[in-house]
Amino acid sequence: MTSALVAGLAAGLVTAVVSEALLKWWSGKPETPALKVVFAGMLIRTAWMTAALVAGLVSGLWEPKAFTAALLGTYLIVQIVEGIRYRRFVDNR
Repeated sequence: MTSALVAGLAAGLVTAVVSEALLKWWSGKPETPALKVVFAGMLIRTAWMTAALVAGLVSGLWEPKAFTAALLGTYLIVQIVEGIRYRRFVDNR
């Protein structure tokens, strides 16, 4: 169960890394519309979470309930923090 929690936590935290990388990359491109950045970030994070969830459940390496709870819980927290970061990004454009 511990490994399922760690795996879910790690997979969820990847979304924060993706968001930060996108924000850093696009902050150097002021000609890109802010909404395009926001939607691209949402699309990439959603694709990652779907892939991580499917891979985690199909692989059978971890207990499904613990993995899913850790993954989605981490994702929710990251979404709140990243929502604040993206809001600042849009406001500073």
